[in-house]
Amino acid sequence: LNDKYNFIDTKGQLVSNQWFDRVHNFSNGFGIVRLNNKYNFINTNGQLVSNQWFDDAYNFSNGFGTVGLNDKYNFIDTKGQLVSNQWFDYVCGFGNGFFKVELNDKYNYIDTKGNIYDSNKKLIKKNETNENKNMKKQVMKINENQLTKIVKESIKKLLKEE
Repeated sequence: LNDKYNFIDTKGQLVSNQWFDRVHNFSNGFGIVRLNNKYNFINTNGQLVSNQWFDDAYNFSNGFGTVGLNDKYNFIDTKGQLVSNQWFDYVCGFGNGFFKVELNDKYNYIDTKGNIYDSNKKLIKKNETNENKNMKKQVMKINENQLTKIVKESIKKLLKEE
């Protein structure tokens, strides 16, 4: 319609309220859509997978899609979360629990949590996800609260001794 594209379901209903510049076939439950020269994925309910739009997107396979941004590549899961905080020069498909990735002319592997492994699949670097960062903040907050409690109790004890 007016050089815009959409998907229809098996009942002939539009999948999305949004019209796109280009659409690609669904793969593993997700279709690639392009709007204003940026790419995203759409699920069968017509919802965009990610809040972020990418320069490139490649079909979902085994629960992950490949995305590109600023000539670097990463993987995205079905909830729209990037697998790794690190972007790579080149990425290969998923197999045996790992993605093969290239960074600075060196091939390594990452797992589905974004941890980076060497060619022998020995852990090099743990992925620092937002969830891990939030957990650290909670631990820090707990420690601060405990510290405050200890200080208050110590002050009360000192005041009683005087």
